[in-house]
Amino acid sequence: MKIRINKVELIPNILQFLFGIYIFLSYFETYLTKFIGSTTKFYLLGLIFVYVLIYEFDIYLNKYSIMFISWFLFKCSSILWSNMSNTDVSTHFLSQIGMVLFLITMTGYHHSLKFLNYILKANYWCSFLFGILSIIFKDAYISEVYATRQVLTLFGLQNDPNNCAAFLCVGLMIALYSMLYEQKKYILNFLVMGVNLFALLLTTSRAGLVSIGVIAVLTVLLPVQSENSKSVKNVKRLLIIIMVALVAIYIVLNYLPQDSFLRLFDFKDYEGGSGRTQRWNAALDVFKNSPIVGGGWGGYKLAGFGSSSAIHNTFLTSLCDCGIIGTILLLAPIGGLMFEAVKRKNNFVLFLLICGLVPSFFIDAINKRFFWNAIVISIMLINYQKRTGKIVPIWKEDEG
Repeated sequence: MKIRINKVELIPNILQFLFGIYIFLSYFETYLTKFIGSTTKFYLLGLIFVYVLIYEFDIYLNKYSIMFISWFLFKCSSILWSNMSNTDVSTHFLSQIGMVLFLITMTGYHHSLKFLNYILKANYWCSFLFGILSIIFKDAYISEVYATRQVLTLFGLQNDPNNCAAFLCVGLMIALYSMLYEQKKYILNFLVMGVNLFALLLTTSRAGLVSIGVIAVLTVLLPVQSENSKSVKNVKRLLIIIMVALVAIYIVLNYLPQDSFLRLFDFKDYEGGSGRTQRWNAALDVFKNSPIVGGGWGGYKLAGFGSSSAIHNTFLTSLCDCGIIGTILLLAPIGGLMFEAVKRKNNFVLFLLICGLVPSFFIDAINKRFFWNAIVISIMLINYQKRTGKIVPIWKEDEG
């Protein structure tokens, strides 16, 4: 008996499988380096790139791809006036070119509703799994001088608390959006929110709290107008927000360790977020020395913090490296995406961008998966809405 394979169905399914692995690694690659190494993600990105080229040869460059390519080319050209060594440049070159190629590949052709819906669910479940594991396998963050930050620890490996918070925020945001805008799966979404919120509080990441706080406020203020979401009255939305807030207060008062509580909410001894104020001021001084084009790739190290040279702000780092020109090239497509989301009343894209951007003001996220994933997926969702006039749902009509 012969088995007939429908290539039209097989090829998108293979891409869906590859993208699913990529999403999973985005959340858990730090903990798997002992088993898969640190370069597996680059091979996977390359495989996706080649696969899409073969399957969909007529990839087009949209305006966002062109703007990010312009930014990357300018950053590469800044090597010419950089005083940094080749090692400083090569440290992040592979990661950044990989993400730009990934953006070009995944936003360069039309995706189906099934594929986009799959991407959103993959992030939802991976974030929820990350939250569960963060509670079960939590341990003090070893890079901190005080053990108030509890993060997921697997195989002796940890991730930065703000990175962890960004991953947790994605699941929180999707669950909140699903309840408010699609009015589905209330029990599951409340469970996801409770787990991820507790795990987020354990990281004591103020950036994560700010992200969720901004989204919560916007859910009340922004109108709900889309073809595939039911009309929700402001009063009902406000009641759901109040319920979520009460759950959060209950978790904080009954389960959050006192040290974690003090770090999050005691601002008397708040020194600017682990020395960030000092680093930001030093970065501004570096920027003032070469404001137009910056100090070149790696110029942020001129701020003078030795081996711990991170500025802890993606856009201040960009100002140090690439000046006003390079930072405008970076911010232009991001701002354009946010404007498009507001214009098209696509609140999901707006919230997703907030999840990727707010933590970026507190860490250097230009090489972080959560930062680029938020941008790439947002472009894919906006492109779909442009083409069909519809917003991609989290849950389909038959999944209520």
